[in-house]
Amino acid sequence: MKIGRLINEALYVEVIEVVGPLGSPRAIDFLIFTLNWEGEDVYTDDLHRQAARALKRITGMDFGTDASQWLAWWIAQQAEEKTTE
Repeated sequence: MKIGRLINEALYVEVIEVVGPLGSPRAIDFLIFTLNWEGEDVYTDDLHRQAARALKRITGMDFGTDASQWLAWWIAQQAEEKTTE
């Protein structure tokens, strides 16, 4: 299934290229999930970089490709929103 995996990763890169510039916070969960992708193919590093760039564009924050930092930040943001409601 190596070809299927390449197609999936290439598709993810294309989706991120479309979703990132939209600047929608609704994409944050998807982008953080993408940072956790552990593919072994040629697109994986590009996939992570594209997701990190999109997250930075949407949030103004910069944790690079560190999924755990992004996730911790996102959880804190959601908790903060709940306390201010």
